[in-house]
Amino acid sequence: MSGNTRKLLYQIFDWVLWLGALGGAMALYFVLPEDYGAGEYVAGAGLVVCILLRIPTAVHELGHLLFGLAAHMRPHAVTLSLFRFSGEGVKFVGYTESYAGCTEMAPVGGEHMRPRFLLYTLGGSVLCLLLGVTFLLLSVLLPYSAWWLFCGMFSLYEIGEGIRALIPACLPEGETDGEVVRSVLKGEAEAQVLLSVLTAQGILYRHSFSDVPRELLFGLPVVREDAPCFRILLWLRMLWCLSEGDLGEASAALERFRFVADTPSEEAEEFERFAPCCAGEPLAAAERSPLAGVRELEEKLAAK
Repeated sequence: MSGNTRKLLYQIFDWVLWLGALGGAMALYFVLPEDYGAGEYVAGAGLVVCILLRIPTAVHELGHLLFGLAAHMRPHAVTLSLFRFSGEGVKFVGYTESYAGCTEMAPVGGEHMRPRFLLYTLGGSVLCLLLGVTFLLLSVLLPYSAWWLFCGMFSLYEIGEGIRALIPACLPEGETDGEVVRSVLKGEAEAQVLLSVLTAQGILYRHSFSDVPRELLFGLPVVREDAPCFRILLWLRMLWCLSEGDLGEASAALERFRFVADTPSEEAEEFERFAPCCAGEPLAAAERSPLAGVRELEEKLAAK
C-alpha cells in the first residue's frame, strides 16, 4: 500500500471516527430519560471545553511520556496545542507545527532499543484507549446524571483519539504512531537508522564515543537526506571520527553535514532542537551542541 493510499485512508477513518464520536455524543445527550436541568448543559459545555483545550491530545502525549519513562527514556520537551514545554521554558510554536502534539525523549542506555522504542511509541494510544474504556464503563455503571452524560461523551472522543493515532499514515505534521510502528516492524531503512541513532544516544548518556561501536554509525541503509535521523547520524559520525582521531573521515562527515544542513527542509528546525538531547550530561559541550562540534572539527582541520 502506497503512502498516499495510507494517507487517504487515514483521512477517511479520521472523519469517520470524529463524526461517530460527535454522533454518539449527541445521541447520549438526547437519550436522558428525564430533565436534569443545568446538569445537561454543564456536561455538554465540559465536553466542548475538553475538546478546545485538546485534552484527548494531552492524554495521548501523557501516555508517550509515562510509557517512555517506563522504557528508560528521559524527557526533553512536550509540544501541545500552541506551546512547547521544555527545560528551557515555554515557547509559542503556532498551531500548524503542534497540531498532533509531540513528546521528545531520549534513551538512557542502548540495550533492547527496539522494544523500548515501540513501548514509547504505542504509549499514547494505549493510555487513550485505557482512559476511554474506563470512562465508557463509568457511563454504564453510573446512574443517569450529568456525570453519566459527560463520561459517555468523553469516552467516545478519547477512544477515537487512540484509534486514529494507530492508523499508519504520513501527514504534513509528521508520521502517525501507527506509521512509525509499521516501519519499525518491517525493518525499513529509516527505522533502522533511527534505532541505531537512538542506541548511540543511549550509550552516550553515561559513556563516551569510545564505547559506541563503529558498525552502529556506519554501513547503514540509505535514507532521505532531509530526515532528522540522518542529520543526527552525520553529526554523531563526525564526533565519533573526531574522538578516534580520524580527521579524514571526520572531514568527510563534516562536508556532508554542511551540505545536508544547507538543504531547505521543513524538518531542519526539528533537528536543531532535538540534536542537543541526543547526548547525555556527562559529555562535553561540543558533544551536546552540533554547532559547537562543527566549530571544534573546523579548528582541528585548520590546525592540521
